[in-house]
Order: sequence, then structure tokens, then C-alpha cells
Amino acid sequence: MFRRHVFTSLGVMGVTGLLSLLKNRTGEADWTQRYSKEENLMIDFNGVQLIVENPPLAPVNKKILESVENALNIRFPEYYRDFITSIGTGEFAELNLHVNHPYQNIGDSIDEMREIFKEYWRWDESSNVLTQASAMECIPCFDNSAGTITAFHPSQPNRLFIFAYGGEHIYVVESFAELCQWFFDNFLPTPTRPFRINVFHDLETLESRLYLDILR
Repeated sequence: MFRRHVFTSLGVMGVTGLLSLLKNRTGEADWTQRYSKEENLMIDFNGVQLIVENPPLAPVNKKILESVENALNIRFPEYYRDFITSIGTGEFAELNLHVNHPYQNIGDSIDEMREIFKEYWRWDESSNVLTQASAMECIPCFDNSAGTITAFHPSQPNRLFIFAYGGEHIYVVESFAELCQWFFDNFLPTPTRPFRINVFHDLETLESRLYLDILR
């Protein structure tokens, strides 16, 4: 996800600024603080009960988020912004839902999604929801291992469009609770609540990839 072309849209100064933010992180934005093993953390996010299995939380620095938004000239959905800046990025254990880091939405993720929409478009039955041309302008911010694409259009940032793998219908959700409910209904064979999530604490890996891409 972090190949050289990922940073082209940011520019050298943009990447340098983001690296500076990563190296000088402070306060609640310190999303990779050193931590020891703790008990599971139960939290409520927008009415959705979550169990964080590997605390502490790892929130993304808001300035890093805003830098990516500026590079893409978009604003991410509010519930996505609130989630990653208060909890962090991560993977839900049962829902088969991944919360992407903003960097993942620059370059490869967008390119891969648009390639699918260009070569394998099969959602014409939902053209009243979203046309192929509009889908090509969407930005992904969640994904999963089953090939389901979850993205938003910059003109409607709080509406998420779900393109289920192998399906022909585009589903629309407008809140984090609706998003979880959709994945709950489609990927959980048995009811399991609250939802369990593992947050990512891998700043060192991210930083090393950033530096390697700049040096190439």
C-alpha cells in the first residue's frame, strides 16, 4: 500500500511535513505509544459497543488525517474521522471489517478499486444509487478480506456505498452503526456482540516504509 507512487500526490514537502508530524507526535494523537498488556477495554462508539482486545487505544493524529484530506482534496466521513482519531485503525475480529489508515487511501487502494470498477463493473441495477462514472470518483476507507468494497463519494462524504463481492446491488449506510449492522448481517453466522477489535500499533513499520519510499 505504500509504494513510491503513493506519495506523488502529496509532493515532497507534503511527505516531509507528514513525517515531521509522525516523529513529533504528542498528547492524544500519540497513536503508537509503548504499552504493556492490559485487560480488554470496553467502549461505546456512536452507540456501538466495542471491546478493544489489545489496549491502549491508538488514535491517528488529526493533522496527519487533515494532510491526507488536503492531498486528496476531500473530507472523510465524520464517523470515520471520529473513529480513527479517538480509537485508531484496526481490524474487527468477527465482522470481517478493516478500518484503514488514511495513508492507505492514497495510491494503491484507490487505484485497485478504480481498476475493478473499470474492468468488472456489474452494478448497473443500482445505477439509481450510483453510476459507474460516479463510483470511479469514490474514495475507500474500509475494506475486508472477502473483496467487499466500501467507499464514499466526495460530494456525499457521510454516505458509504457498499459493493459486496459477487453481488449486483450497491448498499448505502449513513452511520457507523449502520455499517457494523450491514457487516453483522452479512458476515456473522451467529450473533456476537459486543464487537471485538484489534487496533494497530505499528508506527515504526509505517515510518520505515515512508522513509524507504522517499529514498528510492
